[in-house]
Amino acid sequence: MKKIASIIGFCVLGICSAWGQKAPRFKVIALYENGGHHIEYSRAAKIWLDKLAADSNFTIDYIQNTDKIDDAFLANYQLFIQLDYAPYGWKEKAVTAFQNYIEQGKGGWIGFHHATLLGEFDGYPMWQWFSKFMGDTRYKNYIATFVKAKVNIEDKTHPVMKGVSPAFIVEKEEFYTYEKSMRPNVHVLASVDEGTYVPNSEIKMGDHPVVWTNPNYKARNIYIFMGHSPILFESRDYTTLFSNAIFWAAEIRKSECRLRKFLKLRKFEAFRIENMIKKIIIALSLLPCMCIAQSDPHTLAMQMKDGKIYFDNAYSLNAGLKKDELFNRAANWLKGAFQYPGKSIDVTDSKKGEVAGTGVFKIITSESGHYYWLKFTVNIVVHNATYELKVHDFYEKPIESGISNEYSKIEYRWWDYRQGKPWGPEDKPLFEGMRKDLNEIMASLETTMSK
Repeated sequence: MKKIASIIGFCVLGICSAWGQKAPRFKVIALYENGGHHIEYSRAAKIWLDKLAADSNFTIDYIQNTDKIDDAFLANYQLFIQLDYAPYGWKEKAVTAFQNYIEQGKGGWIGFHHATLLGEFDGYPMWQWFSKFMGDTRYKNYIATFVKAKVNIEDKTHPVMKGVSPAFIVEKEEFYTYEKSMRPNVHVLASVDEGTYVPNSEIKMGDHPVVWTNPNYKARNIYIFMGHSPILFESRDYTTLFSNAIFWAAEIRKSECRLRKFLKLRKFEAFRIENMIKKIIIALSLLPCMCIAQSDPHTLAMQMKDGKIYFDNAYSLNAGLKKDELFNRAANWLKGAFQYPGKSIDVTDSKKGEVAGTGVFKIITSESGHYYWLKFTVNIVVHNATYELKVHDFYEKPIESGISNEYSKIEYRWWDYRQGKPWGPEDKPLFEGMRKDLNEIMASLETTMSK
């Protein structure tokens, strides 16, 4: 009864406190790639954006394709972030809704990097409207080997450049070139100095804008080319530019803002209170089922250390088993434990009693046979009658037809999954398969070491 009273009291407190909570300043929708060469950037961006949203009282939702986009969907958002998502292959209704959103100034827009991959790709024609939106240009080439370069701010008075250094270094980027400069048709805010490329590259275009806005459209808009590598989020200048762009582009014109707030505020607060009451009813109805709720996929147990998936177990064996014998057993086990390419034995130190290498799993995540490669570090240290097993540094790579993905840290996906925001329907089978396979190899090692 005390637990029930506590739950009811907590919910009632939530209702009371709801009156004093501020409504979100604005809502953001972010369209991002969940695959290919930009996935690491997208994941780092999500972590950074979620923190900024929490700290600055705005909300952000994420989508990975354009299936949901139409006029009604976009009406919920004051800012559209095109986070490394190419301007082709969109659903027809999404194209129409997006053009209306920009032309009619229904919200702001920020585009990054891949948003100017303008041309004919993967069998799709160039989106002519989007090309004009980006300054009437099209993609030509890119620096596949990456360079370090200096970006110069051209309009230091623009709000998005507040607090940004007059010039700053981009450590790693694959700068695109275009068939012609967009400068005559847009307002350029920053450009890259091609003379500072390290290493030097012959792929240049002369006048090379990298940040611009197009004043010919009613929506506040800004394009920022830099958006390939997650190390961008280690740059204070880059995150300041990104943050400034969000608050500038999301700002609703005052003549519209006041009316919108007046009409929506009371309705919004009433909705929140009604919603809290519904939550109390639901919470009470679920009390008898709390044990069953432990099977919810987001409660999937994984050992963690310092915010990372990290298995670290010690085992006691028969007192007669000596270190040398256990070392040989561990080394032989690691040689045959994994059957897939990419496995390796990197350390065999009999003096320290240490064996370490890379393990690889193939985890099937759908009935159609779609699968992930999962690689990780296995570290075994033996002593007389004991051994320690550590499994850590997990990386995952989805195998998709026609897409060349790279290995990515699994923590990004695991964090979202645990927060109830899975990347997709394959997350549950991925993590369940991971846990199952890990349990099997740990049991296999224990059998080998104790026999």
